[in-house]
Amino acid sequence: MRAIWLVLVLGLALGLASCGKPETPLSRAIDAFRAGDQAALTAAHNEAEEALKTAVSADGDMCMLTGPDIRKYSEAARIAKLDNSELLRLPEEDRLLYALKIAGPSPKITDDPRLKNSPLYRAMSDSSAMRNCKQLPDTRVRIDATALAAVDEDNDSEIARSDALKNWIEELRQRHGADFESRMGSAANHLGDVGYSAPWPAKTEFYGEDAPGTFQEVQDRLRARDTEDAFRDNSKTTFQEMQDRMRRQRN
Repeated sequence: MRAIWLVLVLGLALGLASCGKPETPLSRAIDAFRAGDQAALTAAHNEAEEALKTAVSADGDMCMLTGPDIRKYSEAARIAKLDNSELLRLPEEDRLLYALKIAGPSPKITDDPRLKNSPLYRAMSDSSAMRNCKQLPDTRVRIDATALAAVDEDNDSEIARSDALKNWIEELRQRHGADFESRMGSAANHLGDVGYSAPWPAKTEFYGEDAPGTFQEVQDRLRARDTEDAFRDNSKTTFQEMQDRMRRQRN
C-alpha cells in the first residue's frame, strides 16, 4: 500500500511540475520557422544537437538504442531540414505545409539516416538483426521517479510538437477563412515549382488524436502503423524477445 501511495505522490508531483506549456527544441524550431526567424531556428538546431550528445552515439553500441534516443535523433534530423534560409523566404502557407510534412508525423527511427545501421532499424525487416547484440537495454517495467519523468518527458515532447503545428494551422485557418483549403492547395503547387514537395491534405499524427477517415484510410493507417511504427509499439516486446532468444542460444 505504501508503494502505491508513493507512486501516486510521485505522479502528482511530476504532473504539477509539467503544468506549464511544454516546449522542446523541435517545437521552438517550428515556432521559429513559422516566424521566419533564422536566429531562433539556428538556436533550436544547436539545442537539439546538444541534446543528441546524451543519446547513444551513432559510432557506439547501437544495440543499446532506446526510445528516448530515437526521439532525440528524430528531433535533430527534422530541425536540420527546417533550418534552411531558402525555405524561410517562402510564403507562410508554403512554410506551414513543409513543416507539416517534416514534423507532422510522430518520431520514427527512419527520420535520421545515422540510425540505418542500428540493429533495431534493421530488425524491422530482418528478425535476426539483433542476434549478435551482446547487450540490450533493460526493458523491465519500473515505477519510480526516473521512469515517470521519462514518460512525462516523452509525452511533453509530443504535446509540444502537436500544439506548435495545430496552433499554426488554426491561426492561418482563421486568417483565410473559407479560402484556407484553396490557399494550402496553391502552396502545395508552389512548393513543387520551387523544388520542394509536400502533400495537401497533410499527413499528421498529433498527440491524443486519431484522425477519422474512410474505411480504406483507416485500413491504410493501421497497415502503416504495423510497419513504420512497430519499433514504438513493440520495442519492449522486441527487446524481450531478443533477450529470450539470446538466452536460448546460450543454453
